Amino acid sequence: MRIEVEGPPPIKNTAKSMRSEGHPHAQRIAALREAMSTVPPEERLEGQRLSMVMHYERQPSQADALNLANGVADVIQRRGNADAPWLIDDDHNIVEFHYTERIASRDWYWIEIRPL
Repeated sequence: MRIEVEGPPPIKNTAKSMRSEGHPHAQRIAALREAMSTVPPEERLEGQRLSMVMHYERQPSQADALNLANGVADVIQRRGNADAPWLIDDDHNIVEFHYTERIASRDWYWIEIRPL
């Protein structure tokens, strides 16, 4: 499955949980969840080893690839997010990851998740 999101991805760089009210990246989390809500439930992936590919067209910033990937992985999982849209049951199932980025005039990104 593949989704595209306008704006920057959530960044995991604070001790505060991505699921906490008032998280500094709440708008980024909401944008990702909105994109996730377009995925039909039958396309969700459970109990499988997964590959995640992420491409980010970005404006210059300090965020590094691992904080970006971890932020996205936290939001797309069901574990701890049972009431929110989800794509995978647990981010521990992501065993392969590929990330690319390009400097651009606006922020947007896509992620693709597939079983191995």
